[in-house]
Amino acid sequence: HCSPIALKLQSFKMPDIGEGIYEVEIKKWHVKAGDHVKQFDLVCDVASDKASVEIKSYCDGEIKKLHYSTSDMVKVGSAIFDIDTAGDSAEAAPANSSSNAQDALAPAKAADAAVPAVNNSKYL
Repeated sequence: HCSPIALKLQSFKMPDIGEGIYEVEIKKWHVKAGDHVKQFDLVCDVASDKASVEIKSYCDGEIKKLHYSTSDMVKVGSAIFDIDTAGDSAEAAPANSSSNAQDALAPAKAADAAVPAVNNSKYL
């Protein structure tokens, strides 16, 4: 997660995308080393035999290194890219920093259109 006390250089690890998936294939990178991203910007697309998922940045920063190439297989928990958050201010960090890399997952675009946004805040 990103917080005011977080390290400046962080490795983003491939999160568990569920359904017993232990390994995914990098389908497409949307960034390269040196690119600046904001929280929730699309970083890459990954796929397994069960799911296609968009991986999004969990904080603002500069992409320093991509650990894999397109078509490489990646095990869950392996670092897939490094991000430098040194230029971020405390205000750029989320107010509730309890989120983790799992929050950076998003279903593939085809599924996005089928799922309406729901505000369940009155039930919490």
